[in-house]
Amino acid sequence: MATVSNSSGDIKVYFNRSVYDEVATGGVAQYLNHAVDDTLLAYMSRANYSIDICMYSIDNANNILTALNTAAAAGIQVRVIGDSGISNVIWDNLNVADKERRPSSLNGIMHNKFVVIDANSPDPNDPIVWTGSTNFTDDQLVTDPNNVIIFQDQSLAKAYQIEFEEMLAGNFSSNKTDNTPKEFLIGGKRVECYFSPTDLVNPAIRRTAESAEYDLYFALLSFTRTDIAYSISDVVDDGVFALGILDDISDQNANLVYEILAPEMGSHLLIDNKGYIFHHKYLLADPNLTSSDPTVLTGSHNWSTSAQSRNDENTVIVHDAHIANLFYQEFVQRYGENGGIELVNGSVGFTDNPMQAAAISLYPNPANNSVQVSYNPEKLGSNGNITIQLTDLSGKIVYQRSAQYSPNVQVESLDLSGLNDGMYLLHVNNMVYKLAVVK
Repeated sequence: MATVSNSSGDIKVYFNRSVYDEVATGGVAQYLNHAVDDTLLAYMSRANYSIDICMYSIDNANNILTALNTAAAAGIQVRVIGDSGISNVIWDNLNVADKERRPSSLNGIMHNKFVVIDANSPDPNDPIVWTGSTNFTDDQLVTDPNNVIIFQDQSLAKAYQIEFEEMLAGNFSSNKTDNTPKEFLIGGKRVECYFSPTDLVNPAIRRTAESAEYDLYFALLSFTRTDIAYSISDVVDDGVFALGILDDISDQNANLVYEILAPEMGSHLLIDNKGYIFHHKYLLADPNLTSSDPTVLTGSHNWSTSAQSRNDENTVIVHDAHIANLFYQEFVQRYGENGGIELVNGSVGFTDNPMQAAAISLYPNPANNSVQVSYNPEKLGSNGNITIQLTDLSGKIVYQRSAQYSPNVQVESLDLSGLNDGMYLLHVNNMVYKLAVVK
């Protein structure tokens, strides 16, 4: 554990593609259209003492290399860790005194993409940790779906600095030691931090997935770890609603993960094949069940054996309902773009998609003594004939009615005061939605 710092504890989340703000519960997620690079440059320009940057890939299309050189020339301590795959032209043009590349003779890659600013500043409100899935190239910053999470916290910055300085000394992969704290309290929020391969991140991913009681979501470039797949399969078997999006980089027929998850998830497991790189690496547990522990896991770590045992990676896990909802807004947008329709508490409606507008929505969900059910008979294709049925997980009917409505959006309130805590199924015609009752 790390000592709680005197920093503000502010946590910011940014995405480089649009979000679905209709599922926002406490503020709309920040979508930086062609501006993630500007945000990074702004943070670096405010450095007073130091910039430590770990880069898997970089170009200078957005002047990031130029900004590093400018900071170094101005007297800021700039230190750089790079992967062996970075071109010699880029590397040689980094005019900084302290830089180290992962040896090409080592198996795996230096896959981090994080920045630590002013870790040792006397002002606790200076230190910044920038991390997430985004590499420092134009395609990654602008085109490929990615996320950035930024922490204003000195304790976390010093932990990242410990990891950084190990690699700066030439220690990569399993040559590093397990020497960083794992638990932080940042702005009152529990945050976990892990570095691969020394910290055995897979168990942390599995714990996060297995913590889901109501809903679970994952968005990934690469997913080949069957142990994680079995953890997700188990929670789905237990009644948790799960959705996933994977990039199309691997052959589904040759990936055991698909064999494990496809029978459980069916159409809830989508493949993004739009031509760009679907580059996220995040997991959401219970973003729609605030009484549980809404959690976000993100960073550079793909769910692969290389990331677990060979690569240099970083992962953060944030336990906070607001941060979880921001990522949920991003997930639903990507899910809808890839043809997904069903959500845990309704449907996705895209006016510019072939999908129909939402047919059913439940609010609030989880609910206490009542829930508002909004349904659009036209979108249900029911010609105004509606059959509503609420059952528990055993199939016992606790509410039922049939009615005929005009083709307009209808709302009715269901009385839940006589129900016990637990998960219920709302059946509307041929569609089923999960409803959590929490007293």
